[in-house]
Amino acid sequence: MKTVLNFTCIFFLCISSVFAQKAETIRVVGKEADDFIAKAAYKFPAFTRARVYLKNGDIANGKFNYDYFNESMKYIDEKGDTLVIANEKDINCISIGSDTFFYDNRYFEWVASSASARLAVKRTLRLTHREKLAPSITNSPTNKVESHDVILDISNHQLDANEVLVFLKQTTYYISSINGHFAEANKKNIGKLFPGKNIEEYITRNKLNLNKEEDLIDVFVYANKPQ
Repeated sequence: MKTVLNFTCIFFLCISSVFAQKAETIRVVGKEADDFIAKAAYKFPAFTRARVYLKNGDIANGKFNYDYFNESMKYIDEKGDTLVIANEKDINCISIGSDTFFYDNRYFEWVASSASARLAVKRTLRLTHREKLAPSITNSPTNKVESHDVILDISNHQLDANEVLVFLKQTTYYISSINGHFAEANKKNIGKLFPGKNIEEYITRNKLNLNKEEDLIDVFVYANKPQ
């Protein structure tokens, strides 16, 4: 469980349950695409009350949800319309329930943090190609990558029952200092953030794999321990 100690987006060391780093291919039969997109597109099943903490210290409230296809934070305005946040560069972080999203040119979901560092994850979902299945023809994927808008237009035409949509779901971890920019959480970048710790030696000695959630968290906890 995540524990938020105050509303300034600074936390003591606390771990959340997240997926390990991975790339997953998801195949969806055309006629099931609308239902899949409706369930998979957003972080939360419904737009949820949230607080937006701006860099100038102001706080805004509203109902928000994160769109994995567009990699954007959306909200519902007073008219009931779904909109994308326009002034993203003014955002420090967005707190939605027990989850927090930091903005650093992109959105990063909070995983853990200490007095000096933050560990975050970025999840994306995109349609890579379509495959046309036929009894006597081998699957032949196209090379075109569809945008989220095109995906949502699927409902505007009848998809062949034999058409398969292939989606790629990616999960990548990032690390930063409390006020710094996020970089991929690999040995090199973790070592730069904690020069007093021999990160590579610790990983090698303990046979850790940074592509595994529990191992990455192990390294983060070790790196934050006092000398």
